[in-house]
Amino acid sequence: MALRNLFRMIILVTCSLALTFVKPTYCQKSLTLAVFVPQTSAESNDHDSSVEGGSNDHDVSAHVDEVERIIQGIRLAAQDINNRQDLLHGYQIQLDIRDTKCNIGYAIKELFEIVQPSSHTCFMLIGADCDRVTQQLAMVSKFWNLLTVSYGSTTPSLSNRLHYSYFFRTVPTDSLYYRAYLAILHHFNWTSVSILQERRDETVADRFRYFLTRNNIHVQGFIIFDKDTDESFQRLKATGSRIFLAHFDDHNQESLMCSIYRYKLYGKNYAWILKPHSNIAHSTANERFVHNCTRAQLSEALEGIIIIEFYPVSPFNTDTVAGMVCTLRFSIISQKMNSSISICDNPI
Repeated sequence: MALRNLFRMIILVTCSLALTFVKPTYCQKSLTLAVFVPQTSAESNDHDSSVEGGSNDHDVSAHVDEVERIIQGIRLAAQDINNRQDLLHGYQIQLDIRDTKCNIGYAIKELFEIVQPSSHTCFMLIGADCDRVTQQLAMVSKFWNLLTVSYGSTTPSLSNRLHYSYFFRTVPTDSLYYRAYLAILHHFNWTSVSILQERRDETVADRFRYFLTRNNIHVQGFIIFDKDTDESFQRLKATGSRIFLAHFDDHNQESLMCSIYRYKLYGKNYAWILKPHSNIAHSTANERFVHNCTRAQLSEALEGIIIIEFYPVSPFNTDTVAGMVCTLRFSIISQKMNSSISICDNPI
């Protein structure tokens, strides 16, 4: 499914559900969709996860182009719907784009501004991207009957319908990757592993360990890391493991790959199965990273790793319900951004 068509589907489903949940007497001709995206980063002291309200789920500043593509996709999807008479008859979609800064405090402030009494009375939410921000938005927004549809939050915690009854998403939850990890381990007959898990949701991490153990995979080491990757890798190396499963977000990926190189946990005697938030191979374009690893050193550490990822668009370049193929949709977004997008040629 192409990016524009994906957002078109999100908007249609969101609007339809919102009209079901919200009393029709309060809806006017204008349907306002609030779009929560991390356009910029918060100040360093606020962005730190140790500060109340902070969230460092992603290195936001490194993904300006990605965020702009998301915004353009949503805008084009809204235009498509507004230009058709057979969809949401009698309503026009208006977008209210808000910057979360990938920070819980900023996001909640923007939400409170949106729910203030105004001429726009029928609201829906698209976003957010950062897991902890999305969790707080979905937890609070339900008290105003606001549907929240995320395009990027993957934490399994958001699947709890009791806490997040108005939340939906268009990306797979991280727990769906458990079977992919297991299939790879069974394929190579690997029965003993160590897990390197970022400190995001330890309950989910424990669930992953239980899943592997239940399926006859021995977990030699289970390392939860935060900021001190050196301490984590010292403990990881001490386990004596040769097979490692790792799950982490963008803001830590270069640091971790560099640590893999520095601690010599790569090569023919080791295997890494990774589930990063984005394609770490693209990061090798930079010359130097944290801990002073060069591009060549990072590429050496990346050699032979197995990366698990989902298809962001359909691998079949066929007509969508809107009558466009993937290449055409992305070419339109590229023209809007004056850039090139090749995701249709290489979906992963």
